[in-house]
Amino acid sequence: MEQLDRFCASLMESGTQGVLVEPEWLAERFVSFFDVSGGPRFDEIKTLLECLGIQSIRGSNLAGRYRGIHYTMDGVSYHIEYEESEGREAQEHTLLHETYEIIHERLAALQPGSSYSGGRRLCRAADRFAAAVLMQPGLFTLFTETSGFNVLELRKAYRRSYATLTLRMAEVMAHQPLRIALYDRATAGPAGEEPTPPVLSSFFPSVIAGTPGFSIQARPGSPLSLEIPRRGKPATQGSAVDRASSTGEPVFLKVRGGGMMSGEDGMALVARPVIWKGEVEKVAFVAVPISHRDKLTHGLRGVPFDHEAMVCSMYENLPGIASSRDSGVVPAQTT
Repeated sequence: MEQLDRFCASLMESGTQGVLVEPEWLAERFVSFFDVSGGPRFDEIKTLLECLGIQSIRGSNLAGRYRGIHYTMDGVSYHIEYEESEGREAQEHTLLHETYEIIHERLAALQPGSSYSGGRRLCRAADRFAAAVLMQPGLFTLFTETSGFNVLELRKAYRRSYATLTLRMAEVMAHQPLRIALYDRATAGPAGEEPTPPVLSSFFPSVIAGTPGFSIQARPGSPLSLEIPRRGKPATQGSAVDRASSTGEPVFLKVRGGGMMSGEDGMALVARPVIWKGEVEKVAFVAVPISHRDKLTHGLRGVPFDHEAMVCSMYENLPGIASSRDSGVVPAQTT
């Protein structure tokens, strides 16, 4: 564990104490210290951990209780096991998740009098660390901007879950006023029956996230209010998400009226359907201030936003109210 302890010593020289280390900062230091590539895959991660002194890294049948575990017999030599039935992408995340927890333990061991803090908070921090190493800010920002904030294209580049990519976009793109959401198709009926066809109430947001600087207040029934994702609420009839889920085609929309957003009167948005076996299974939603609308069509030619007058007539007299203050992350499986 000499290499890993050297890394921990460098962290302590930077003032790190025996407390939970900020995952994003630690990931940046980890990538730099060990010269991790911009898109590490399983073999690179496994080789690196072996070089750090991890005694064994192997797949096991963890019986669905955990995705990964680590343990030590003597307080020095560590072993990592990951669920062998999961895909490589999930296993990559698991190895880095366990690495964060091991670093946390080593820091506590190397600092007399410090206490080890485990539990859910540590687990969430370990997930964020893994995501930050796998989806490093520089490249992730470049891919996000050149794709037009397209989670479907990011999925091709990073092979992560749509939920993980949605949350990561909100973390990395903090400089961009942004509201993003991932809608999943709900299923109904006893286990074993076919999912219900997409209807008005069949798409609910599983993830809602955003960046500072994106604030919306919308009047009841206004076009703006009916597009804002809300926790526990299905996509509104006639909204961009509803249309994308019904047609299987992306919907670009420019919405004005009834709202204030950093001094702007509206937002531009795109709803992109995720097709699986001929069915729309998810819809990825992205909204930006209306003056930033060209960022959603970066690299695309001839993509018109629907005219706002058409949108207003579509929503005339429909009830509803929403605020970005209602937005938040809804529990979702992210790896």
